[in-house]
Amino acid sequence: MYTSGTTGDPKGVVHTHGSIISGLTAMERYIDSLLPRVTQERYCAFLPLAHILEFGVVNIFLARGATVGFGSPRTLTDVTARPHGDLTEYKPRCIVAVPRVYNTLKRAVEAKLPAEGTVRRHVFDTAYQSRLAALKEGKETPYWNEKVFKQARAALGGRFEFLLSGGGPLAASTQEFVNVVFGYLVGGWGLTETICVGAIQRTGDLTPGAVGQVLEMEELKLIDTEEYKHTDQPHPRGELCLRGPFLFKGYYKKPELTAEAIDAEGWFHTGDIGSIDNDGRVSVIGRIKALAKNCLGEYIALEALEAIYANHPLVLNNCACVVVNPDRRYIAVICVAAETKVRKFVAAHPEGFPPAAVDGTMPIAELIALPELCAKAAASMAEMGREARRKPFELPHDVRFVLEEWTPENGVLTAAMKLKRKAISERFARQIEEMFVKE
Repeated sequence: MYTSGTTGDPKGVVHTHGSIISGLTAMERYIDSLLPRVTQERYCAFLPLAHILEFGVVNIFLARGATVGFGSPRTLTDVTARPHGDLTEYKPRCIVAVPRVYNTLKRAVEAKLPAEGTVRRHVFDTAYQSRLAALKEGKETPYWNEKVFKQARAALGGRFEFLLSGGGPLAASTQEFVNVVFGYLVGGWGLTETICVGAIQRTGDLTPGAVGQVLEMEELKLIDTEEYKHTDQPHPRGELCLRGPFLFKGYYKKPELTAEAIDAEGWFHTGDIGSIDNDGRVSVIGRIKALAKNCLGEYIALEALEAIYANHPLVLNNCACVVVNPDRRYIAVICVAAETKVRKFVAAHPEGFPPAAVDGTMPIAELIALPELCAKAAASMAEMGREARRKPFELPHDVRFVLEEWTPENGVLTAAMKLKRKAISERFARQIEEMFVKE
């Protein structure tokens, strides 16, 4: 298997039959605890099999005797595929996806909600808050599930019993929305080097940003870094280290990197910064390589912020990248513009825009470059950050839009749908430089 290559070239990860079986067994026991085995079980895989999470889950369901079908993120629902989407066709018992997919589902449902102030919207809002309160008390809401949320769940096949998110941080707003509208969502954390073993939530755990407790067969500890210490309050923080029979044997033809990653006592230094609360619940703060320092010496977890700002309605397909300049105290965001929504936004907020922008005659390339649009988008994203209780230096002061969609095919995303920061910084160097001109 290969790592995703978000910060450089992918690394070959050497596993043995024993390490793979150990990792899959730990995952299998967790899935068995949630899904008792039945006949004629189905699973729909739509992440690349190069993604260790999908690789693991596919093998587990094959071992359970299930029928495994293969789809695509672009043909999951009836909206994007005819006559049926992949999930409608296969009707899987569980759905495994990355945060980008859940963000897209959330925005698709929100786009079809009745207008504010209508009776139907009042019913939805009432059902939403009622179910959220019930979930926090460990209760179910069969009435609301049937009367209000049934249609949304039918779009995902209608038979799933839980959803699993892995491969990156999930925004708290998305986590809550998916739990309420679709059903139980559990978040997990693992790596290619560990066959996905790391931590996973228990059903009913609504703690935002958490990835749950450890699985069987593993040891976990924190080691201090420059910024994060085991003495931190209210919870100890540091680099997450794992040990167990599921660990890889080394990086292919890279003995120096292997020696850096696995110490003499057999601990794998994951490169992820995390914390552990009093219930043994792990939360991932970010990758060490995805932590950036501003001119004030504050560390900024890029992925955690991107999970928030990628949900902005003007951003296409959750394609947003937070950028930091070590000589500036503020952050900025470069993102792909959702053309239709940008035009609607300008028409609905015409103040300060030229007439051609408001009436829709201005070419989209000129429209997204308008300082007025960038300023309003930055202010709107900053408000999202404040609602998510982010610190002042984590709020964007500037935004730049681009038109080219980010995909694995054009080299901006990895096969696992993660940002390639080096590619983004090189391809959009001019736009990034513009955002950090001011002091």
